[in-house]
Amino acid sequence: MKYILSLLILSLIFLQINCDKATKVVEYAKSKIGCGFSVIGHGEILTQELIKKYPPFYERAKKWIGKQTFSQAGLLYAAFNHAGIKIKIDNRRLAWKKLDWKSSGGMSSFPNKVCILYKFTSMVTYKAGIYIGNGEYIYAKGFEEGVVKEKMPGDWTLWAIPKGLYDDESIQDKPEEKITSFPCVAKVIVSSGKTVDIRKSPSKNSSILLRIKFGENVIITGKENNWYKVTYGGTSGYIMKEFVRKV
Repeated sequence: MKYILSLLILSLIFLQINCDKATKVVEYAKSKIGCGFSVIGHGEILTQELIKKYPPFYERAKKWIGKQTFSQAGLLYAAFNHAGIKIKIDNRRLAWKKLDWKSSGGMSSFPNKVCILYKFTSMVTYKAGIYIGNGEYIYAKGFEEGVVKEKMPGDWTLWAIPKGLYDDESIQDKPEEKITSFPCVAKVIVSSGKTVDIRKSPSKNSSILLRIKFGENVIITGKENNWYKVTYGGTSGYIMKEFVRKV
């Protein structure tokens, strides 16, 4: 009996550790808001000696001398390393696609939980950050601002979840829940733009009745092919299925 009880306690402790990984990432990132920005920063204190190795950036970065600084990739590496997760940061778009993520995709499938955010140009990373929940993200914005917290949706194009962040799939990484009963409440997730359209009929060619922002709740009353019939405030119309998730 004591052996079984010990195993149960160890299992609960293991589960708690795994569930806390995302929390550790968020707590670390939040603690670095206000820190400085440098192209080489992984949390080091910026010194004259370090900055002189990169002459083109000296004038822009010197305000952060004596302070802890991060590059965008450096903040990601440090935050996830703090949670015991080693991630490989590579600025090349093709390399990102080949990395062994647990899951990843475009913003139309945004999971709305702690993850890495990216924006790419045609070949390289334009910026990278950490989604911390509640419609907010943290990233090392630049020489003027340093590490900041901002509101979604931003202009991100991709997201990724490293392996090990959510080890207990039954609790933390459930597949998208299918909406089969109506009415129900759903949340608007990120689209390729800053808003999602509610249209008069279930067609992309239909007139737009209303544009709603990320994080807003709608009531789904029915479905038709790849569209849900929804109400928002006093407006009724249709929204594409990929832009909402059941609450």
